Amino acid sequence: MNILLVINSKYVKCGINMLRSLMESNDEKIRVFLAYRDLKEEEIEDVRKCLGDNELELLYIDKDKLNGLKDNDRLPLETYFRIIALDMLPENVNKVLYLDADMIIKKSLKDLYNINIDKLSAIACKDIYGYIYGVGNKSEERLGLKNKGRYFNAGMMLFNIKYCREHNICQKTIDFIKEHSDIIIWQDQDALNVILEESVGLVQWEMFNCT
Repeated sequence: MNILLVINSKYVKCGINMLRSLMESNDEKIRVFLAYRDLKEEEIEDVRKCLGDNELELLYIDKDKLNGLKDNDRLPLETYFRIIALDMLPENVNKVLYLDADMIIKKSLKDLYNINIDKLSAIACKDIYGYIYGVGNKSEERLGLKNKGRYFNAGMMLFNIKYCREHNICQKTIDFIKEHSDIIIWQDQDALNVILEESVGLVQWEMFNCT
């Protein structure tokens, strides 16, 4: 099971707790791709130790990949790493499961990971709390989304890497962020909702992305 983790120094402990809960809830071996820019060697080693005999592969994000991207008071630059990392994965990786570092995994993700996404760019969960509090509908209008009720949360996404490579999803998403800063509020989540609108599949939020 390929896992994409993005953390900075502030989220090392969160990321380790998420990985521990993942390993406790799942029998399968995991291969973790860690996307980062400012971690200390000892912090990386802490992540490695927590994984035991599972694999850890490092994806260092240098400043050149961040040209033209901005953080804000809500989201740091690391929020873009889940997109940038898609083009940095090894050729033998065809799918990867991105999980926010502050998640706790409470059940096996085998069924989720094994969903057939050959014809999809990714699967995600509807941003249910956004809709409950009226933000989802406003996001649809702000971004000009055609498919109503399908604005998704990017905290859990199973990406079809083969599809993303063939359709240049990483670059298209980054370009949208840079070119539409006037309408973007939720950074890469907004951009992913636009770029993947016609190709993303949704799974039950109450099973796979519920706080």
